[in-house]
Amino acid sequence: MQTLIAAAARHPVFSNLLMVVILLSGLYGYTNLRRESMPSLNLDMISVSVAYPGAAASEVEEGILVKLENALKGLRGVKYIEGQAVESFGSVTIYLKDKVKDKQKILEEVKSSVAQISTFPKDAEPPQVKEIIFTSEAFLLILHGNAPERVLHELGYDIKEEIMELGISQVSLSGVRNYEISIEVSKESLRAYGLTLQQVADAVNQSSLNLPGGSIRTKTEQYKIEIKGRRYTGDEYRNLVVVTHDEERVVRLAQIAHIRDGFEEEESIGRYNGERAILFSINRTGDEDTLKIARKVRDYMAAKNPLLPPGMQLSTLADFSDEIEGRISLLLKNGWQGLLLLFFSLWLFLNLRLALWVTLGIPISFAVTGLILWSGDHTLNMINLFGLILVLGIVVDDAIVIGENIHYHLQRGDGPLEAAIVGTTEMAWPVIAAITTTIFAFMPLFFITGMMGKFIAVLPIVVIATLLGSLVEGLFILPAHLGHEKQPSQRVGLGQRIRAGIDAIINFI
Repeated sequence: MQTLIAAAARHPVFSNLLMVVILLSGLYGYTNLRRESMPSLNLDMISVSVAYPGAAASEVEEGILVKLENALKGLRGVKYIEGQAVESFGSVTIYLKDKVKDKQKILEEVKSSVAQISTFPKDAEPPQVKEIIFTSEAFLLILHGNAPERVLHELGYDIKEEIMELGISQVSLSGVRNYEISIEVSKESLRAYGLTLQQVADAVNQSSLNLPGGSIRTKTEQYKIEIKGRRYTGDEYRNLVVVTHDEERVVRLAQIAHIRDGFEEEESIGRYNGERAILFSINRTGDEDTLKIARKVRDYMAAKNPLLPPGMQLSTLADFSDEIEGRISLLLKNGWQGLLLLFFSLWLFLNLRLALWVTLGIPISFAVTGLILWSGDHTLNMINLFGLILVLGIVVDDAIVIGENIHYHLQRGDGPLEAAIVGTTEMAWPVIAAITTTIFAFMPLFFITGMMGKFIAVLPIVVIATLLGSLVEGLFILPAHLGHEKQPSQRVGLGQRIRAGIDAIINFI
């Protein structure tokens, strides 16, 4: 260890070059980190979902879930499988084992197994297979007002498209009902014309391929129709021919049914300040930056609000960039306050040069962390910002101890280079031991499994990287800076007088 310390102290050019490289690399890393409120996580879960229009939950279970579960049994890397069946829809969630490798290959195996199922009901839609990934919310936007629901619905989808055109890839809507054409048939009408509800449903489906979905109901039965593409209104169904007995005896839908053109039945509604509302959930994905997303949305709101119909307004429900900016502001505030306190304390009690170089250890240590985060493709989020704030108070303890010991040897009359080498060597192993104990305190966080382990995995990385950066600075950069200063003056300065006063008080007590 002494050989390495002596080599670094005798070659200040190397130490200065190392310092500059670390600072510039760290600055580059921080400026290129994507910012988000919480880290995006791959949850080690795969979802398989199948829509089965008009089917009861029991039919979905028998026709969809059982077949999916049988096909997916025995896949490697799977912890367990969980299924859910509701009316018209079934889904299976595959939970993978902790720290399983080659998740992409498992995903492909799931897709292959599902594709081989040939016994799904004929009315079931193609299965959707996807990884479940937690993405952090960037902005919650509310469209509210007293406009008719149809106007609110159309405006909501227009706004969604406009927001996505800003370069934002994930926008979801809630509080908005889908259009639905409801065809209600009485049993008396069916009996009068000698028809069944199934005949009516078949006639509607056959004549309205590629239409928006709806339903055909009696008081005791309901048939859902699922149609895609062309747009029809309820009025266009009225003349639909249900059955033809001969050229003069034609039964049209309007003769046997009440047709309502509207929206799905309400299961939940969205309101804001007493007005009907649509919620836009805007999430960060991929290489997007939460602060940039929020800025785009705020600018869009400012431009869009004057153009909305009277009584309609876009409002901010939650701006998650505020939390990130607040945490960054707290870190910077604590950082510069700590720098000033450290600098003036060391200047007052030791000397200006030592105060300057010891204080510089803080940005050097944090620069190492910025480089590690960037190279590991991490983001700047609430978790690692908390880690930086946490480690801020202990990051230069080793540099202070080493710097003070070098100053002690200078006061004894040792030359600057000798004082730097001897002072650093004497404190090297105690400092390494102190930092190692702190590192060991955070190491168990690496072994936490499950979602919580993924969530806080970056915290020990931040703390350990910062501490190691501080150790490198204290052992190999600081001695080079302090080992080439002039021999300290023997005159009594303010710091010496203050220390002498404190010593006198202690001796008196």
